[in-house]
Amino acid sequence: MQGASVTQAPQGTKAAVVYMTRAFAKECVPLGIRVNALLPGLTKTKFAGALFADQAMYESWIGRRRRTGARTGF
Repeated sequence: MQGASVTQAPQGTKAAVVYMTRAFAKECVPLGIRVNALLPGLTKTKFAGALFADQAMYESWIGRRRRTGARTGF
């Protein structure tokens, strides 16, 4: 995961979900329970509106994600 100055809060929250899921999964292994989490990608909302409104900014953000090997979502 890579955050930007405007995405610190959502990125921090997603990181917490990832690590909480991993910890919970380790606790549930002895019980034979599999634990999964879903993390949504970039979603068109008011919060992300500026990114979608400016095509150059959007292409720049998506391009950085692709160069680093990250998925196109968050």
